[in-house]
Parts: sequence; C-alpha cells; structure tokens
Amino acid sequence: MLVKVFAIWTFFTFSVNVVFSQDFDKYEAWLDKSLKEGKISKEVYDATMSKLPQVKTFSKFRKKSRSLLFSLAKEDGVSLKSNTTAIPKLMPFEPSSMNAVLQKPYTTIVFNGKEFDIRNLKGGHNGSVAGACVTQRPIFNPITKKWEINVLNNLINFDFPTPLGLVKVTSFNEPGEPEGKVVSHSDELPVYPVDSTFSVRLRAEIGENIYVSRKPINLTSKNLTSWPPKKGSVYINVDTVEFIPEGADKETPSTFTIKPDLTIIEDVSTVKE
Repeated sequence: MLVKVFAIWTFFTFSVNVVFSQDFDKYEAWLDKSLKEGKISKEVYDATMSKLPQVKTFSKFRKKSRSLLFSLAKEDGVSLKSNTTAIPKLMPFEPSSMNAVLQKPYTTIVFNGKEFDIRNLKGGHNGSVAGACVTQRPIFNPITKKWEINVLNNLINFDFPTPLGLVKVTSFNEPGEPEGKVVSHSDELPVYPVDSTFSVRLRAEIGENIYVSRKPINLTSKNLTSWPPKKGSVYINVDTVEFIPEGADKETPSTFTIKPDLTIIEDVSTVKE
C-alpha cells in the first residue's frame, strides 16, 4: 500500500508541477504586459507579485492533496463528490466572457407620487444589447488588501409594460466609473467565497422621453462559490434609484424613482472568444 501511495504521489507531483508552471508563467507574463501598457499601476503590480509565491504554494498543495485523495478513494471503491474536500478553491486565473438571463420577481416605480408594482420582469445581462461581459485576471489590491477580479462591459436590459407605457431600461457607465468586481473574502489568497458587485447607471425610455439614473446603482451578491455565478444567484440593490431627464443637471429633482429590489440569475453561459 505504501509503495502504491508513493507511486501515485510521484505521478501527480510531476504532472501537477508541469501544468502549474505553465499556468503561472502565463499569468506573470500578463502582469508584466499590463504594467508596461499602463493597465495596472506599479503599486498593484508590486503587491500582486509579492503575494504570488504564497498563491503558487497553495495551488500546488491543493492540487496534490485533492488528486491523491480522489485516487486512493477510487482504488478503495469509495465515491467522493467534487466538493468533498474543504480546501478552498482558487478564483479563475484565466479571463472569460459570459452573458445571462435575468429575472426580477418584482419592482416598484414611483411616478408623481403614485406607486406602480411590476411583477416577473425578464431581462438580460449582455443579452440582446451587447456582446459578453469580460472577466479579467485577479490582482491584489494594496488598498483594500483583497484579491479582486475586474468585470468589464456590463450591460443590463429590461423591457416591460407599465401603466405609463412600455419602459425600456438599459445600463451604461460614464468614463472613469467602476464597473464590476469579484472580491475574495480572504486577506491572503484569491479563493472562494467571493462577493460580486456590478456598478452601473441606468437609462430608461418611457415613450419618447429618456431618463437616466442620478448616480450609479450597485447590484451585489455575497458568498458566491463559483465564477461565473451559478443559476439562482441573487443580486440585491439596497438603494432607491432616482431618475432625471437625460442631459439635465445632476441636481435636478427626480422625475420618478425605482424602489430597492433584487435580480435573480435565471441562466448563465460562458462565451467563447
């Protein structure tokens, strides 16, 4: 039995080290290129590189431990589920693209003091309005002391009938505004669980009139254990959204508001580049 364990361990040590080296060589090359192109700051680059040896050690340990555990279990006729081990899983180190089908069980529009309750809205995240959103590689934020993934090109769309007429809601971001982030709970490693926040402004068309949200809204889902998020993941907006006419000064009194609500991911898919 000891000989068998040693053989298995040797095999997985060799194979894991080869794959592991290739993965992180590519990641370090991306960090170098991002610094040269000005896509990340020197502070972020230095902070990320200082954490990388610890991440590499953890990745080796995790892959070897899981491989050995599942091999021995299979040999003994024991079936283990993929989530059997309690070793945290790393956030993705490769960029990816995705889109999603969204559902709002309810939302409430307040227009001229009157409330209009709307139920079962269907919409999309990078569905009919644009190409997929883009998940970048993780970096270590030296200010928040957390591993983060930036998510770009987040576009939301909802079309729904109301007593005010057909309402078309889409999202946009003004230059320099944050878009989306996936942030690990860990202070040391880029592992799950994570919190995900999308920050967007909204544009609403009601008939021939166009309104925009006074400020960005934040849609947040906490304690996610995978990325992209799973079906059924819930994003919550805790603030009232105030709309003003497009082009108006941001201090203009709001024309209408949307009360806090939640958005459920009904389906999600990754998109091949």
